[in-house]
Amino acid sequence: MIGQTINNYTVRDYLSSGGFSHVYLASSPGGEDVIIKKGRETGGDGSGTVPFNAKPCHSFDMRSSPFNISLDKNNIDQILELEGRLLSRMGGQGFPKLLALAQSDDNRPLLIMEKATGTSLRDSLSDKQSLSPNILLQIIDRLIKTQKTGYFFYHGDLKPEHVFLFENKVTLIDPSPQLPLHKMPPPDPTALYTMGFQLATPPYNPFLVQGEGADRLALAIMGYEIITGSLPFKTDTLPQPIWAFTDPAYGYDQLFKEYIPLMENGTAENQALFNFIDQTIQEEGKRGWHPDGPPLMPTADLLTTFRGHLSKALGG
Repeated sequence: MIGQTINNYTVRDYLSSGGFSHVYLASSPGGEDVIIKKGRETGGDGSGTVPFNAKPCHSFDMRSSPFNISLDKNNIDQILELEGRLLSRMGGQGFPKLLALAQSDDNRPLLIMEKATGTSLRDSLSDKQSLSPNILLQIIDRLIKTQKTGYFFYHGDLKPEHVFLFENKVTLIDPSPQLPLHKMPPPDPTALYTMGFQLATPPYNPFLVQGEGADRLALAIMGYEIITGSLPFKTDTLPQPIWAFTDPAYGYDQLFKEYIPLMENGTAENQALFNFIDQTIQEEGKRGWHPDGPPLMPTADLLTTFRGHLSKALGG
């Protein structure tokens, strides 16, 4: 695609390949940087030339005991189209603005969108920058504001790669397409659930929690990572990943054998925050995945309550 002009946007460079999409850098007619996303031929199996330390999204078959599967290009195109319709309706509120939904020469959907400004939380963590857990409040505030558009309920795949920080402003990217189940036009996005798909990045949702619980779990894990510089679970050292266990309770116990509670290093100064993060990770882990499908749509009140508890734990 490099060198092609698509809807007056000139493709300049190839950036990366995530769990489902190839990402290109392009120029607008006015010279601004924009992003173009095109689906991979297959995806969701954990492969992709992602940036250093990045964690690719996976797809899971949830119809029995969850297991990792690879989606074909038709499934991936559906995911991209759902993301495009969501971004279009949100109009740049909290996420990069969709500039155009185009087609490639081989009739694949292309998302052309603004480039997120600032530095990703992943880059900040990789550079060993001194970060405050208060960043979590900024992320939650962005989620709450974006919920008010009426089309966005939860991100579904929060992780440092999807959070950009610029002058106290948070921009999120790559929302999960399982979001706006009752607000989107046909075809009904619940088909993704009917077909048994869930998208998740295992280090930030090792229990395959659905709905806004996935966001709460990811926020707590990111808090753990900001404080310690490492993830709470070493999923690559397990005899098999959490989603492969027939008995979720047994899988939960196996995963938590490696969990080092923050409270073990807590002091009177940070005890409340450490306890809050430990408790959130354990509570969401016990909820786990829902074999009967997604939970009811959350409301902003639930996230606001979570923010209140976190703010109190931070001493606010």
